[in-house]
Amino acid sequence: MTKLGEKLPRLEQDPAKAFTIFEQSGISIEVTLPGALSLSKGGNSQYAATVTLKNDTEFTVTSAEFKVTLNNVYDSNSTNMQLATVGWKGPGVMDQPKQEMSFTLDAAVSANGSGNCSPKVTLNSNVQWLASMNNGQGTENFTTSLTSVQLTLTSAPETKNGPTLIVL
Repeated sequence: MTKLGEKLPRLEQDPAKAFTIFEQSGISIEVTLPGALSLSKGGNSQYAATVTLKNDTEFTVTSAEFKVTLNNVYDSNSTNMQLATVGWKGPGVMDQPKQEMSFTLDAAVSANGSGNCSPKVTLNSNVQWLASMNNGQGTENFTTSLTSVQLTLTSAPETKNGPTLIVL
């Protein structure tokens, strides 16, 4: 492959950017994807996405499960003109993209920390865009459903909020 041929796939994608897709009560979920994509009519692009849970609470998040739906992209000037279908895809050529994917937290995330999340269907962390035959420009929209988050509540050692004990 020529030097130009090696660089072409990188030219159609902006550098990676973290998109916050959920944020509530100090817990946020981010998906890292290209900041922008440029596809030819009928073309496609695939990117290995990273899904991260950020914990800005004083507690440890011991487990989390959530679903991320990748919606199709429509032209900004026309709600009916589809520009691309988008889905979670495995590494195999024959793997069919799935619009919705469940994720789980890989390991406990301590207070003010972050941790990676993995898809429940192993290796389906790639995002694929399949362009239609239409011209236009649109923005991807995410839908997130947080199924459960489990926190481990621990008191700081200096907290004195129990009964006073006197030993005589």
